[in-house]
Amino acid sequence: NGIDFVMPEEHYVGLFSSSVSADGSGTELKHKGYSRALVKMSVPINGYIENGHEVLFDYATSKWAEAIDIALFDSKKGGNLLFYGPLKEPTIIGAGKNASFVPGTISVEIVPRECDGD
Repeated sequence: NGIDFVMPEEHYVGLFSSSVSADGSGTELKHKGYSRALVKMSVPINGYIENGHEVLFDYATSKWAEAIDIALFDSKKGGNLLFYGPLKEPTIIGAGKNASFVPGTISVEIVPRECDGD
């Protein structure tokens, strides 16, 4: 569409209990104590970006639904869906626990797309 995309410096990770689609549909967790977690992604290396630091979600105040998908957004609430995909292993976070991702475990392949000139 002729508009240059500028990668945000900060991303927010959301966990989903249903598959996320390109249009942003899917069911993001909405339990008490849940909110998207801040993640800073690396610069692209060999076509990939990844989390360079540990990503920590807030502690669950009640048991969360099973998370099967992950998505990256440019905002803590609402915002634009940037990347999405399935978790390697679905997970349930119990009350008093928190979800986390160690460095390098959130990885996104950046694939160039041919533009049709519009």
